[in-house]
Amino acid sequence: MARDWSKEPDLLPRKHAVSFLGDLGFPITERTLMQMAYDGSKGKEPGPPFVIFGNKALYRQAELRSWAEGRLKYRGGPSLAQKALT
Repeated sequence: MARDWSKEPDLLPRKHAVSFLGDLGFPITERTLMQMAYDGSKGKEPGPPFVIFGNKALYRQAELRSWAEGRLKYRGGPSLAQKALT
C-alpha cells in the first residue's frame, strides 16, 4: 500500500525520494539517484533537482514528480496531453 506522502515533510532524503517515486509508478534505485546527482555535476544527464543540508541530499516532492513526468516518452498514437492541446 502506498504511503500518504501529504503527511511527510516536503524535503525528502534520497531513500524516501526513491520510495516516493516508486509509489508514483516511477521505479528508480537510490544508487541511480546518487549517480545522476554526480553525473549532473559533470554535465551529463541530470537527475531531479536537490538541495544539500550538511552532507545530505534532499529532494522536494513537487520537483521529483515534475522531473519524473518530464522523462516520460509517448509512443504510438497521440497522447492524451497532445489531444488536449487540439
